[in-house]
Amino acid sequence: MVSAVYKSDLKIDLKIAIEVVQQRIAFQNGNSYLNLVDARQVKSATKEARDYLAKHDEGIIASAIIGKSAISNMIINMFITFSKPAVPVKAFQDKENALRWLNQFHKEKVI
Repeated sequence: MVSAVYKSDLKIDLKIAIEVVQQRIAFQNGNSYLNLVDARQVKSATKEARDYLAKHDEGIIASAIIGKSAISNMIINMFITFSKPAVPVKAFQDKENALRWLNQFHKEKVI
């Protein structure tokens, strides 16, 4: 599993999104993984950054995004609906539920 925790008050623009994807792909080294993203500290993300992240999911089996509130998760899920990512993506408020959801996409349990 690939796990990412974004730093506090981060404003994700296209440049940062490109860097995040490049670092993830380099780390994965050609392998496919479940993706757990802790976005609770993200302050904002531009539309260009969100679109880029949604379209660059190579090596990702499924992604669970942990948001900071029910409202932020509603916004994340709306974005997911409109961006139509090629892999399953869902927002959660806690890590345990995110991991349970990711379990269905992998034969080895992650929790």
